[in-house]
Amino acid sequence: MKTAFKASLGSLLVSMSLNLTNAETITLLESFEDTVDVVSHLQPADGNRRIDEFSLSEDNDFGQITDGQKALKVAFSSMSSWQRDFQVQLSLDVTTLLQSVIETEETGRYYLLYDILWDNTDNDAGWACNPLEIGGWMYGDQIEWSGGGQVVTMAYEIGAGTPDGFRLGLVGDDTDRTFLNFIFNSNTGQPMNVYIDNIRLMDTKPENAETIVSVLESFEASTSVLAGQGRTENIVQNEVQAFITHGAKSAKYTLNDADGGWAQDLTLDLSGYSLLAEVLEIPQADRARYTLAWDWLVQLDDGTGGGWGVAQTWSPDNQLTQSWAGDGGLRTRAINLSTVPWDAPPVLTIFQHGGWSGGNIQMYMDNIRIIDTGFVPSLIELTSP
Repeated sequence: MKTAFKASLGSLLVSMSLNLTNAETITLLESFEDTVDVVSHLQPADGNRRIDEFSLSEDNDFGQITDGQKALKVAFSSMSSWQRDFQVQLSLDVTTLLQSVIETEETGRYYLLYDILWDNTDNDAGWACNPLEIGGWMYGDQIEWSGGGQVVTMAYEIGAGTPDGFRLGLVGDDTDRTFLNFIFNSNTGQPMNVYIDNIRLMDTKPENAETIVSVLESFEASTSVLAGQGRTENIVQNEVQAFITHGAKSAKYTLNDADGGWAQDLTLDLSGYSLLAEVLEIPQADRARYTLAWDWLVQLDDGTGGGWGVAQTWSPDNQLTQSWAGDGGLRTRAINLSTVPWDAPPVLTIFQHGGWSGGNIQMYMDNIRIIDTGFVPSLIELTSP
């Protein structure tokens, strides 16, 4: 008889991964080789003083050209304060492709990537961030992008990053093309050059593959992997179904009398999960099929004001921030494991910041999992007499 492999992926999945490496598909969306006509200001004329010029640059002193012979160069006169700065209009074919991707709502499969660098040789910038709106979605993600003079690859997960039923906004002469809105903020008021190249879509699922989800933690037994810091108190198990996405429980913690300021509030210790450790033994470049994900929800206590907030998950070389809308809807944090240089499961630090005041914030976390989009059943069927 045949015995199909259905249990935890474990060592068998990891040992086979090297036979399936580099199976992801990369589709180039924009490489800025011919024109800057697809780039436009997002601010009215009196607000454009912040950007002096858009141009195509062949300067590659920092390796900022990652596809073709040129990159987009944006000359900022200043980058202090949060502002929607410019828009990149995408082609009709790319618009069709992205809408079909968004409609799949498959977590961990599709990532929008681009390479970015800021030249800090002539300014005092210590940090910068780049929120991105895909097709006008107002509650997009941002990556904390510190350390000038080095190329950083931004990786935005699309399936989990957009709300159910979302449709791309359209612009252009025939109102048939979607766009990316680039938002910037930093701690400098001095001139800064930003280079962007190689906007691309990564599909991590090879042909004939299936997606396998392995749950690492759903807080059924305890919340011991979480440790409170800063404003956090009362880390407990929650049994209210509205805040559970897997099993019968989730983790709940309270931000006490949160004032909205940026603060370190929680750590998540992933060091005890052997499956994650085995996946991280695979070379980083070969891990595109693996995504680490978890769900989180927000509940404002009565009397707590504010309609936005962000939660940043920090570890070396991974500083992704996600925002939530006023309804505190479900969000999924998804980290493609080919984009982080981890060689062992880390302890993640979670910072939170918001526009709230006057009361407590209830935070919920559930369903920490590894998503493998490259599982090929026919290759691991076990046969016995």
